[in-house]
Amino acid sequence: MTVDSAPSKREKNAVGRPRLEIDFNAVAEAAAAVFAENGYEGVSIDAVAEKLDISRATLYRTVPTKSHL
Repeated sequence: MTVDSAPSKREKNAVGRPRLEIDFNAVAEAAAAVFAENGYEGVSIDAVAEKLDISRATLYRTVPTKSHL
């Protein structure tokens, strides 16, 4: 599982931490692991974000809904 910390297309003077770029394969692997452990009903943005050790907001930028997982 990898989550890369790569610079995004932010302005040079932007304040704050750069956004994480999320590896789609890591998301798919985490979602599959949560599914294997808890079944379909146990799969959620929260559960997958926790598995990836990222915030829900970070995951929502890449995967907007459970059906996209």
